[in-house]
Amino acid sequence: MLIQYMIGPKMVEWSMGVHYVTETQYPALHRMVTELARDAGIPKPRIGIAEYPSLMHFAFGRWAKDGRVCVTEGIMTLLNEKETEGGSCHEISHLKHKDVAIITMISVIPMICWYFA
Repeated sequence: MLIQYMIGPKMVEWSMGVHYVTETQYPALHRMVTELARDAGIPKPRIGIAEYPSLMHFAFGRWAKDGRVCVTEGIMTLLNEKETEGGSCHEISHLKHKDVAIITMISVIPMICWYFA
């Protein structure tokens, strides 16, 4: 469980083909995520683009300072700025509410059940 928690972000980066982008490369996306994180009261997450064919936004990381918000290449061409902001806002809420950590902690219950079974 501890190993899963510690290497989880690297596994997501590898499996989704995430590369982090600079403010120079995607200024509108960086500005948007910066404002959303500030409004949510969390540190600005790293921003990545995933080389993945599915159309989605996603967030991951172990804690608020380790948060990452990513979008797939396909969705960047499909959505307008307001729609991208809505998806990014949703992902910021996952980071604010520590959903990744909570889901990881809850996953210990089936592991315990499997062990006793």
